[in-house]
Amino acid sequence: ILPFVIGICTPVHAQQFGGNSPRTKWKQIDTDTARIIFPENLDAQAQRVANTVHYLNRHARLSIGEKQLKIDIVLQNQSVVSNGYVGIAPFRSELYLNAPQDGFMVGSNWLDVLAIHEYRHALQFMNARQGVTKYGYYLTGELGWRFLSSLSIPNWFWEGDAIVSETASTAQGRGRLPSFYNGYKSLIYSEGTYDYQKARNGSIKDFVPDHYHLGFLLCNYGREQYGNDFWKSVVADAGKYRGWVYPFSGAINRKTGQGTKEFYLSSMDYYQKKWQQQKQQSDRSTLVPVPNKSTFTYYGYPHRMESGDILTYKGSYDKIGGFYKIDSSGNELLLRRQGRVLESYYSYQKGKIAWAELGQDERWLWQTKSNVVLYDIESGKRKRLTSNARFFSPDISHDGKRIVVFQSTPDLQYNLMIISSDDGRVLKRIDNEHNYYFSYPRWSTDDLHIVTVVRDGLGRVALSQIEVATDKMRILVPFSNHQIGIPYEHGANIYFSASFSGIDNIFAVRKDDGIIYQLTDGSLGSYQPNTNGNELLFSRFSSMGNSLMRMPLDEALWKETSIEEPVDMPEYAFVSTEAEGSDITQSIPDQTYETRKYPIN
Repeated sequence: ILPFVIGICTPVHAQQFGGNSPRTKWKQIDTDTARIIFPENLDAQAQRVANTVHYLNRHARLSIGEKQLKIDIVLQNQSVVSNGYVGIAPFRSELYLNAPQDGFMVGSNWLDVLAIHEYRHALQFMNARQGVTKYGYYLTGELGWRFLSSLSIPNWFWEGDAIVSETASTAQGRGRLPSFYNGYKSLIYSEGTYDYQKARNGSIKDFVPDHYHLGFLLCNYGREQYGNDFWKSVVADAGKYRGWVYPFSGAINRKTGQGTKEFYLSSMDYYQKKWQQQKQQSDRSTLVPVPNKSTFTYYGYPHRMESGDILTYKGSYDKIGGFYKIDSSGNELLLRRQGRVLESYYSYQKGKIAWAELGQDERWLWQTKSNVVLYDIESGKRKRLTSNARFFSPDISHDGKRIVVFQSTPDLQYNLMIISSDDGRVLKRIDNEHNYYFSYPRWSTDDLHIVTVVRDGLGRVALSQIEVATDKMRILVPFSNHQIGIPYEHGANIYFSASFSGIDNIFAVRKDDGIIYQLTDGSLGSYQPNTNGNELLFSRFSSMGNSLMRMPLDEALWKETSIEEPVDMPEYAFVSTEAEGSDITQSIPDQTYETRKYPIN
């Protein structure tokens, strides 16, 4: 009975065939360390990945092991999804090159962080192939290697160790994103953390941060307490199955005197003491009245409507997300649900809602699209303005006639486009001589400028204002390795969320002099500001889901702030940083590897 139950309950994923059109021309860089397979016109990105992998292969092994295997790495540029993975059977990695709009997800230097993270997975698998796992590989091939390594080592280690690596090896990484800590901080600040089994396996009822968050905390704690080579020996012992029952836990026990459960509890105690010192008590915001939450419920992207009601996106564990209108008494009315989207971001203007919805090519599975959808609240009509585009983060102009969108092409050229709100016709392409990556473009009140988050080639982030008539860009908040969220202009100020304070808070920058002020002082992340000039609306993280918050705007209480780089902030001083070479992105060679055609027949 048991094999039958496992068989019907376990999803099985085969290889994806018919993913790319035969018109795609492929090239390769083939060395003793890796073979990079990539579409033509992506030579620069392939060379960067090749140089990164070779550098890591020679300089990042002290904390994981010396086992060496060659890997194939495929660069995928047809999908609008931002992701990557390493798989066994066959042993290869695939990197999805389209960067996410939301820098709070993973940081901004997408290609470097992605290559470092995924190659760390490759090194993990190489060094787990020892002892019993190695014999399993000889007997059954790569399927045995995959089965035995996944059976002996928990998924939180694979991801947690890779996030430690991406953080220690760059100026960014998720370990330097305050948003990445929101989940466990919210639990520690409220009801406390769960036991190990619940933290490990999750819940369909309660909010439990996933194995990425759990893994980073445990892997970072192991290095902080027991040294940078701690996990190398744990992986080796687990791969060898030293102790047939729970070999990974047994390896931790031999080196710390604690099993995995005790090790987890010790780590949570460590973070609780650390984070209680960071807890803020001075915030002046209050909750927007809504029905009591019975399960994890997310409220986001608040807009003040002409009627005075609040428009928001709401989703929960037990209901599909959609657009809701909330009146002054907290009564909610569902207006419409979104379709298939990458994120629930939307814009609102005078009774119209616009968002980007995923599309799929009928034949080629890798070719996904992102199209603009416009919804009229009064008529209840939904109209798809584009059909074969790669448009993201649409924002409706105040006159309702135009929509600004961000475009990312398959050859990684980035543009701001202005399209008609009537038929989706392209009206203007804004010049982008530096090929900056833009996030969340927003119209100014007079529709003469566009305010947008901008990333440069190093992954640094700034806030800029672009004059629509001339394409002239002005930097309002200087480039740094911090993250900046969705901007909103009102009056003399532009409001935005950012990680400047070590916790994501709401800030404002004056357009005339560039002075930056901190407005909120919460213990957990605050995002997506919107204001009518008298009151600030925003969304704040909690253990029961993001809540809608309001706060009076009193400029006399704003705190002028300066920007300190994340690597210089004491909360991000990790012992792993020096061991992994600190920010290696400035040390990676610029060698040109030979490229040649990759035959697909």
